[in-house]
Amino acid sequence: MAVIVENKLHFLGKNLGSLRFIKNVGIQHEINIWTEWSMPTDDWEWMKRPTAPAVENTPFEMSLTVQEAPHVPLLTHSDVASYVESIMNPELTARPRFSCPAINVRRYQHLQPHPMFFERTKVHYMFAMNLRDEGVELLPRLLASVIEAMRFLGPHYCALSLVGGGGTPDGVYDVLEALRPHVEGMGARYYLRHPAIYSEAGGQDRIMQLARLRNLALAPLTNPSRQDSGRYTNETTVIFTNDVAICTEDILELVHQRKVQEADMTCAMDWILEGLFYDVWVSRTLAGNIFFRVPLNGSWEFSAQLMPNSTDAPSRERFDARRPFQVFACWNGAVAFRAAPLFRTGIRPGVSWSSDVADPRHKVDPVRFRRNMELDGECYMGEPTLFAKDLWYRGFGKIAVVPSVALSYTMADGEKMKRLKGWVSDFVGDKGPELDENPIPERITWQLSPPKEVLCARTWQTQRWV
Repeated sequence: MAVIVENKLHFLGKNLGSLRFIKNVGIQHEINIWTEWSMPTDDWEWMKRPTAPAVENTPFEMSLTVQEAPHVPLLTHSDVASYVESIMNPELTARPRFSCPAINVRRYQHLQPHPMFFERTKVHYMFAMNLRDEGVELLPRLLASVIEAMRFLGPHYCALSLVGGGGTPDGVYDVLEALRPHVEGMGARYYLRHPAIYSEAGGQDRIMQLARLRNLALAPLTNPSRQDSGRYTNETTVIFTNDVAICTEDILELVHQRKVQEADMTCAMDWILEGLFYDVWVSRTLAGNIFFRVPLNGSWEFSAQLMPNSTDAPSRERFDARRPFQVFACWNGAVAFRAAPLFRTGIRPGVSWSSDVADPRHKVDPVRFRRNMELDGECYMGEPTLFAKDLWYRGFGKIAVVPSVALSYTMADGEKMKRLKGWVSDFVGDKGPELDENPIPERITWQLSPPKEVLCARTWQTQRWV
């Protein structure tokens, strides 16, 4: 993360003044000074240096006004009804799905807002999803777990934002539209978009399109309607999932660890085939490495050896014990993060209190998903990696993987991976919310400085450290 000498580009882009991640969104929030974190200044000394004025170098227009894709119903009314019933009623078995453990009320009850102290008009938990137009068979597990989590946390404190698009339509949108009155009837807020944005369209930058889809899922929070103004706050927790096979205990454990560890973001781990970690291109360890070695030929022959480098030994030890461990970047199918970075603007880490905070060179924008700043020579990375990088840049570097949460992308693989990697309840049992100290302390000792370098892998054939 520090500057690389000999005129090489440093990891945060050579022209910091041009890091304008969003425009034309119409968000106006009060400028605040960050005071709630402590950052060692040595690793951020370069941020105090004068930078060039901001230039028009945004990777794409981030307007949240997009054309909705045309929708043609594909499922019969009876099929739609059976999906909705399966989602809303976990006891029904009309649609196939694997069974999940019961909620450990003792462990997760502290996540429920107390009605005496919290306004019912505030949204404490926002569930956001990008769902492909194919994968309707996954909905009875994925959305049923989300609905059960919302009921447990308190529907009036929850919102559900769904964005569809991509793939071959198989009726997903039919079910999502029919779900609206049921979710709103619970007392939760429901947002549904089906934009004409296709992440796999030929000639399109896939990362750009994925970033746009993720930002649309966050739009009710980042760009609220007049009706929703003031409902979302810095303390709102965003639970953002891909189309994964997930249990309610997985969701609650991610939120629980974010709360008790005072983390800025927590991530699951996603697995495929016979137990291979999937999100290797996105995730980076605290030492800046990918999670397993991928040779220049792109082979996954070393995928069974997670975090093999000596620099990652502490993280590997915690992974083996299924303890949360800090990373530089992750996503892995599902995350929970603080909403504060989505709202807040302020000054860059390392800028002193005596500096002119009105100086535009010192200001940063709220975090959004984005593609890389190609003209600045920034490494081409996935939008979740850049999201995590931007969190670090703003002082929100308490990012952790929760290895007890094992996810996959099909119903069959979901159950298989749970049996292979374990259920959350296998590791936490009937424990309460207190952090365990044996045999390895559950509490993370946070490192507040980012890694000096991070592996850049636009392709596996062009790996380099930046």
